[in-house]
Parts: sequence; C-alpha cells; structure tokens
Amino acid sequence: MLDIITKNHITLFLAVVGSALGVINLWHQLKKDKLRVKVIPIFVVSYTAQNKIKQLGVEVINRSNYAVTIHEVGFFTRNVKRDGRMVIVSPITADGKPWPRRLEPRESVTACPNNNIFNEKDFKQIKKAYARTACGYTFYGTSKVLKNLVKK
Repeated sequence: MLDIITKNHITLFLAVVGSALGVINLWHQLKKDKLRVKVIPIFVVSYTAQNKIKQLGVEVINRSNYAVTIHEVGFFTRNVKRDGRMVIVSPITADGKPWPRRLEPRESVTACPNNNIFNEKDFKQIKKAYARTACGYTFYGTSKVLKNLVKK
C-alpha cells in the first residue's frame, strides 16, 4: 500500500513540475517575440568652440531580440492642438550615424535636436519622450531629469 501512495505522489509531483516548466517556457517564448524599446529623456550638454549648449535629448534602447528601425523621436506635450508631439527633425546622434536608425538587439542611440526646438511655453508642457518605429509602434518614456527640468 505504501508503494502505491509513494508512486502516486511521485507521479503527481513530476506532473506539477512538468506543467510549471511548460508555463514558464511559454511565457519566455512570448516575451522573446515581443518588441521592446526603452525611451529615456535625457539632459545633454554639448560643447562647441564658442559656447556650451544645454538641451533635451532622447535615448532609445532596443531591448528586443531582433533589430528595429527607429524613424522618429521627440517629446509628447499636453498641447492637443498640434497632436501633442514635438518631433525632433533630422536629429543629431551621439555617434554621428545617419537617421532613421536601425538598432540591433541591445543597441542604443541618443538623439538631440539640431537647433533649439523649445520655447518656454512648450517646454513646460512636456510630459514624456517618445520613439516611433518604422512599423508603426510608438514607445513612451519619462525620467526624473525631465520632471525636474519641466518643474523649473
């Protein structure tokens, strides 16, 4: 009798472990196929021969397992009259490579406006940064830096 109970417990234990591993494997597979892009608004200081330029930039990190093309970055504001977007047209990248940008897995790019796109009224309305992919997905992000700069 004890042998039957032990065999049943072992079988039940192995069935539960197998089911749990199957669910974990499914979760990992779904996560692996998902497009994941992290967007971080950053404060950038660049130096020229004449002066020091302070501005907001956008860092985009591809956290997916496959390459993705980022074709638009900017800031999202509370201003609904203009779709709420402040697009950085022809951004300057930190590494000097051209735009739009193809990001391989775990690769990042930092994009800054090539001129001052902000006036004080628009600057105070910025809520978050965004990045749009060539396939139409839009990702948003915010940071403590952005929140502190907007408060000032």
